[in-house]
Amino acid sequence: MPEISQRAKHMPASPIRKHKPLEDRVRESRIEVYKLEIGQPDIPSPTQFIDAIRAFQGDVIGYRPSKGDDELREAQSFYYKRHNADIAPDDILVTNGGSEALLLAMATVCDPGQELFAIEPLYSNYIGFATMLGIQLRPFTAHLEEEFSIDGLESWLEKNHDQNLKGGIINYPNNPQGKILRQEEIDMLGKVAKEYNIFLILDGAYREFVFDGLAGKVTDLDLLLDIPEYVIVIDTLSKHYSLTGSRIGSLASKNHHVMEATLKMAQARLSVPTLEQIGATAIISENDAFVHESALEYQRRRDAAYEILSGVPGVHCYKPQGSIYLWVRFDGVDTEDFTRFMLEKFNHEGKTTRIAPGPGFYVTPGMGKDQARIAFVLNVNAMKEALNVLGKGLEAYRK
Repeated sequence: MPEISQRAKHMPASPIRKHKPLEDRVRESRIEVYKLEIGQPDIPSPTQFIDAIRAFQGDVIGYRPSKGDDELREAQSFYYKRHNADIAPDDILVTNGGSEALLLAMATVCDPGQELFAIEPLYSNYIGFATMLGIQLRPFTAHLEEEFSIDGLESWLEKNHDQNLKGGIINYPNNPQGKILRQEEIDMLGKVAKEYNIFLILDGAYREFVFDGLAGKVTDLDLLLDIPEYVIVIDTLSKHYSLTGSRIGSLASKNHHVMEATLKMAQARLSVPTLEQIGATAIISENDAFVHESALEYQRRRDAAYEILSGVPGVHCYKPQGSIYLWVRFDGVDTEDFTRFMLEKFNHEGKTTRIAPGPGFYVTPGMGKDQARIAFVLNVNAMKEALNVLGKGLEAYRK
């Protein structure tokens, strides 16, 4: 029998999706599973998106331009201008979700064997994408006890930079930490990008979900003002518009070499789906009311989840400034084992929970064993019920 590639052998399982078979077996037993492991919003998708697709009257759903529909790129450019970012339609490439945009960006920045720095705990799929491309992630570890400060990143880069480091991935607000950047951190990132001549890939999947009155004061897009040719911006409709299944994202850069290269790669996959682009154009062209209301709802859910978890003995969590996740440490608990326990051995009144164990969010071996990501994607009442079940499960697990 022929062997598969080393790349395929080393591809990590998703810490977010790998327990799905266990969940399916639990549901077959008619036990309700509160899904806290994945960023799947329950907020209804905007009607403008669906109405625009229903209004399509063509006889053939054909290929679209590899770069994306002109109307959609113009709408996305207008979105950036509302955020004081000068990104023209020609600076934008429409992609199959933010995931493809990340893959294209990483493939454009790095050759196999080269490296990107990233702040861990990090979005777990960065590790999978890097593995697929044969590149390495060089992790800077941030700690819950220090509120995930990156104050040491500049000196760390000074010690760890070499010719093999081609750039970094900055997730804003951070998934899974919920940390946002301060102005001095934005300034520092711009400084090191120029000093070491490296790219910064800005993953803005949760840019609109910033809480406590901090929205709009500082964003990742501020880096475009000082170092436009060093920056690649990643965006997606998935969370902002509650459209995870639409798979519409984008890659943007003022660096024409980046745009030429990513377009050639995009031509190899032909195009992004026609109908989803039509729907996306309709909602991005509208005002920000849907996104604004969603952000307020997530802040309410954040507040409820944080209050409950903070009162559970042996549980420590950071109060996120943005995103839709809490990062939690459980004293003396192996979260991989605890996740399986909740699915295989525990339910409270016919209900249990599923969370995302921490190790898969780290590049550094051995990190995150007592940590986990919890998504506050359920409405406030459901979130309270889910965390009540989680607390009872934790008590049973400790016994």
